[in-house]
Amino acid sequence: MSRSDALLQYNYALKQGLKYYNSCVIRGSYPYPQVLDEVFTEDMCAGRAYIGLVDIPMDQIVGTTTAGRKSVFAGNFMPLLDPETEFGAKWVALCTAHLDTVGITDPIICNEYMGRFYVTEGNKRVSVLKSYGAATIPGIVTRLIPEYSDNIEVQVYYEFMDFYRLSRVYEVSFRRLGGFPKLQAALGFAPEHKWTEEERRDFLSAYRALRGAFDKLNTLTNAQKGKAEFLCNECCWFGCTDRKKCYENVSRKNLGEDCEDHHCTAPGGDGGYRFSKAMTNPGFIGVQDI
Repeated sequence: MSRSDALLQYNYALKQGLKYYNSCVIRGSYPYPQVLDEVFTEDMCAGRAYIGLVDIPMDQIVGTTTAGRKSVFAGNFMPLLDPETEFGAKWVALCTAHLDTVGITDPIICNEYMGRFYVTEGNKRVSVLKSYGAATIPGIVTRLIPEYSDNIEVQVYYEFMDFYRLSRVYEVSFRRLGGFPKLQAALGFAPEHKWTEEERRDFLSAYRALRGAFDKLNTLTNAQKGKAEFLCNECCWFGCTDRKKCYENVSRKNLGEDCEDHHCTAPGGDGGYRFSKAMTNPGFIGVQDI
């Protein structure tokens, strides 16, 4: 690919950066990437853990480690400077290399704090790949561990660290305690089961597809969202072996189709499907958990 293609991409990214920046200014919110040094101090740290090479989810990269040159990026890591600047020229050169057959392969270096990533080295690599909609970027990660406290967010994060030790998955998060052990159990894994590479790959493939489907909910009307509620439904009974038939039947009825009833064999199934019963299922993961 030629430099002109990379320059077109820079101008596209610049428009996205200015749009984000102006939107933040209008709302009165911070328009630049977050700075770790401004939200984290050493007295908040219980220790550090070298995590190593990780495929970092792009949407969890929120800022930079230090404040140096933060104003060249908007908060979405899109550029804010004209392409004629030294920064613009370097961005375009990096983009040109990305468009070659090899692409950008060098991992970035960053710190992870409370599930969010702050770039120490490789800001322009993040910017270029984000402009192309990349889902992840390779990075060498050091985790900053917060002091344990009564703060629920910190307690959930400690649960996440146990979960990560088993799964090496960063993309899943919960807001309440108990979500990560529930997920481990819902997948049929023992509490201390360490995921295989195949299990991790299969889970992430399914999770990303489901997350993409949920993102599409934002484009639906409220009436349409009501008809899509069945996507979240769990069975009334944890031991159910008719999930597929049940889901299909509930889905079709929710969409207004005229179809035969599914005759549930679960205990109490003669009363019909009740979402309130599903919420008592120990495998149920609700919106508040997520």
